[in-house]
Amino acid sequence: MAAAIVVAAALMAGCRSGVADPDRSPRSPHFQPAPGSPIAVGPMAGAVRVGDVNGDGRDDLVVTSGAVSGGEPDPGAGFVHVLAGDGRGGFRALVPPLAEGIGGLKADAGDFDGDGRCDVVVGAHDKAAVALWLQDERGRFRPERRASFETLGGTRPHTHSVVAADVTGDGRLDVLTTNADDDSVSILLGDGAGGLAPAPGSPFPAGRHPYEGLCVADLDGDGRLDVVVPNLHGRSVTALLGDGRGGFRFAPGSPIAAGDRPGFTALGDVDGDGLPDIVATHDDDPIVHVLRNEGGGRFRPAPGSPIVLDETVWGAAVADVDADGRADLVLGPRGGHLFVLFGGARGGFPAGPARVPVSGRAPGNVAVADVDRDGRPDLVTGNYESGNVSVLLQR
Repeated sequence: MAAAIVVAAALMAGCRSGVADPDRSPRSPHFQPAPGSPIAVGPMAGAVRVGDVNGDGRDDLVVTSGAVSGGEPDPGAGFVHVLAGDGRGGFRALVPPLAEGIGGLKADAGDFDGDGRCDVVVGAHDKAAVALWLQDERGRFRPERRASFETLGGTRPHTHSVVAADVTGDGRLDVLTTNADDDSVSILLGDGAGGLAPAPGSPFPAGRHPYEGLCVADLDGDGRLDVVVPNLHGRSVTALLGDGRGGFRFAPGSPIAAGDRPGFTALGDVDGDGLPDIVATHDDDPIVHVLRNEGGGRFRPAPGSPIVLDETVWGAAVADVDADGRADLVLGPRGGHLFVLFGGARGGFPAGPARVPVSGRAPGNVAVADVDRDGRPDLVTGNYESGNVSVLLQR
């Protein structure tokens, strides 16, 4: 599941792009809601993970309903939802929601015990631990097959991202978390049998208040997975280079300046040179920073970065939405819509991004995947304020 996720996840008409590209005019993609969309999950719908959970060859969804800000707790909060896809863009609950308690839940999924079945790992804002739910042979996630693993010591738990990835290259899934109040990233190494243990030296320094959208990719071309996180209080993005054994160190020139309050990052080859670039969004400013990968783990602002918008955005996804061989940006604002910035021939983005309506409020969590298997990328959003998931099929 983790490898299938497009991380990974909006602009109003008339906004201004920082990169004008005369060889490409923006066009509106044609999307329509899938049958049954939007799908109710509960308050504070979070990041959507896309992949085959039940082994039927069709994309499924994993999404959290995390907490309530103020007021009385909502009985729909505090769960992880596993939604099975029908291969045509429709989704239904695969199993009863996994109860984890309110607290800003984050989740990812993958096979942690080597049985060929997808498991679910969950973190919460106020816990210095992750919970691992192992799927049994009947496709269930039972409480007796849930285990908890500590991510860091201390008294200030504040988890903002949970990602499953094989950072050691041993074929066993590991878990990474951002620890916002401890300015660090924790690495838990998997044993391939459903166990997790801190990597030597974990947690690793990552900058001031590492936040959402922790990304994993080979940044420097050495065949080892590296890490990117935004530093909400550090006006920067951090790139950490992996040693292939679960250890991480700052990349050259990292942390990288990225403006005030960068809160979410995504990775993708924006300029077509084969290297993953960084996209950073900001919760208070209507801008998007694009940091070009110069090789060796070094980054610098792309020409025209930051891109200036007319509306703040949160989640981001880098994907070729219109299948022209160029990377596009899908961005999630607070309104009931997404925005798509279409990529140009030289890695820039033309003015006038396309607006895609969404039947939900604050679709700040974005994923791109071909959920109806017609060869065209579709959009899936976790709608934070309306507590549902929207599935938009490209036609």
